[in-house]
Amino acid sequence: MGTLQSINIYKYIVGIVCFCCLCITSLYAQTTGKKALLIGIGAYPASGGWASLSSANDIKLIKGTLVNLGFDEKNMLTLADEQATRSNILKALQQDLPKIVSKGDFLVVHFSGHGQQCADKNGDELDGLDECIVPYDSPKKFEAGVNEGQFLIRDEELGATFVKIRKILGPTGQLFFTEDACHSGTGTRGNVVARGTTSVMASPEFEAEHKKMLLKENNSLSDEAATDPKTLAPLVAFFGSAQNQLNYEMKTAGGESYGSLSFAVAKCLSNAKEQISFRNLFDQVRTEMSTIAKLQQPQSDGVLDMLLGDGKILAQTEYYLAGKVINNKQFTINGGELQGIYEGSEIGLFPADTRDFSNATPTARGIVKQAKASSSTILLDSACAEAIITKSWVYILQRSLGKNNVKVGTLGLSEENDRLIRDVIFKKSFVQEDQNTPDISIQQIQLSDTRTALVLRTSNGYALDSIAFANATLSAQMVEKLSFGIKTYLRGAIFRTMDFSSEDISVKFEIIPIESNVGVTDLDSLKPLLADADGNKKLPINSKFKFLITNNGVRPAYFTIIDIEPSNKMDVVIPNPNRTLEEFKILPDQKKLIDFSFKVNPPEGIELFRIFASDVPIDLKTPSNTRGNKPTSPLERIYKNVMNDDFFQSNNKRGVEKVATDIHIYSESFIIAK
Repeated sequence: MGTLQSINIYKYIVGIVCFCCLCITSLYAQTTGKKALLIGIGAYPASGGWASLSSANDIKLIKGTLVNLGFDEKNMLTLADEQATRSNILKALQQDLPKIVSKGDFLVVHFSGHGQQCADKNGDELDGLDECIVPYDSPKKFEAGVNEGQFLIRDEELGATFVKIRKILGPTGQLFFTEDACHSGTGTRGNVVARGTTSVMASPEFEAEHKKMLLKENNSLSDEAATDPKTLAPLVAFFGSAQNQLNYEMKTAGGESYGSLSFAVAKCLSNAKEQISFRNLFDQVRTEMSTIAKLQQPQSDGVLDMLLGDGKILAQTEYYLAGKVINNKQFTINGGELQGIYEGSEIGLFPADTRDFSNATPTARGIVKQAKASSSTILLDSACAEAIITKSWVYILQRSLGKNNVKVGTLGLSEENDRLIRDVIFKKSFVQEDQNTPDISIQQIQLSDTRTALVLRTSNGYALDSIAFANATLSAQMVEKLSFGIKTYLRGAIFRTMDFSSEDISVKFEIIPIESNVGVTDLDSLKPLLADADGNKKLPINSKFKFLITNNGVRPAYFTIIDIEPSNKMDVVIPNPNRTLEEFKILPDQKKLIDFSFKVNPPEGIELFRIFASDVPIDLKTPSNTRGNKPTSPLERIYKNVMNDDFFQSNNKRGVEKVATDIHIYSESFIIAK
């Protein structure tokens, strides 16, 4: 949905915590006033079917926090329980707030109550559902002619209202929307209270058709309104959980119940220091949530690299956070081989919000002891307190390729050519000399009395590259060409061995032979390639096939498919150059048959296809510097940068690209037969 302008407030959230903005009074250098609207509904009417919540505690907690941070109660509007009907909430947003806010104000709008999804009426939602907040007078169950969602407040209504308010606040003001509720999920787990429901406010007929609707090709609609930073106040949000998760309440040691998101942010704000950024605060909230609300993964959106209340934009940076603290010298970080972090890389711990670590002294140093796909274990040089570890930003000081190198041997080289190979190839940081069990051999072949060739050949006999030259004319520049073939082999090896999955994203594919599916139009009736009696899948040379993609996850995903030959040569087969990345996006429960086919070509052998699915677009072909500000996957960085020598240099101190993303990989292979 696009009505909330620069932030897609509802689409990927369930519960929202946003009074991250409530910081120390001295931070509001660019705001002239502090205003708030607090809406809390805990005692819903019994006839509505909603469970009671501890929203009164939330409102009390928030109001007290705001007062301590310089808000005046006379500038705070409050609606509680029976006061918070649909009409009263809209009146407060559309009439009362515009009367009290002014240009340059800092405004907090908080809702604490239930959330629900309902049938989308205007077609602006990817999944066919609108996200809504549940006022006091909106019953839970759909009843034709009586309760069809008309008492809910949809995202479009809030969005349009926020645009008007942001215009009043102007570019020097700030608007923070907070919602301690949920809008969708897979079900309530455990004996805890969930602030929302998985029941959709829709007719049985709509729900029956909903799944079919998700299969339509043109169901990715975006109505993003233009955001004008010159006239609108910025809107920043922290999200308490992902789209498929419910938002749960928690209890303190004293037995008091709160919304888990509200409590986490309030606790982090109590320790906030001056000049803290939104990104730093979100890191702290995420760490706290991992303890008190393990069923939720908080999300964030907006301009995080901005000082709270100040509006000053900070330089973006790439860093990692501590995950599990094993002891005072070992901990994990949220980055691994996918982000280009390998065993042996040197790291440094720096105070949070350190933007230029090259000119700062680290609190502690260490190395990557073990690197997995999306996490790594760090071993510090000296002991460090757990509180320091968990609050620090981790930077990669020196990169190591770790075990990702290629063993190269030689065969039949002349003395002069052997010297050149050693001076050029064996000095590469990604090459390890191994004359006994090489992955690749550089073989010298005499073509004629005056012509010689060097052939780059894999251990299983595939030729990767070659150079031919007149006798005695081989140069270092010519030998350098062979290193490109070695890096091509290494890139294929990296992508061949990547192995990781996601709980939310699960995209698979089947190989659909065209000859055995002539005339079949129903996706569920297509016959995939099956194994024979020997357990092998085979396709003959010159036969054709298509890919049938299925999303078994709970989130939309972008996907790419690569073909890896036995020689580790890679070819990106999806997306193809003539299509947009959006065409290779698949919704939950959707099946998509790729509308173009592929031909089986020689040589004979095992052909491996791997699908990489992610929550951000994956483009392994277009140069990154031509894509403007579009989000990029870390897969792209590895695919493209691995062909540059400096990617492997141990003294490379470039920051690692940090993209908040989720990746899932699935593989299929078949034998190319005659």
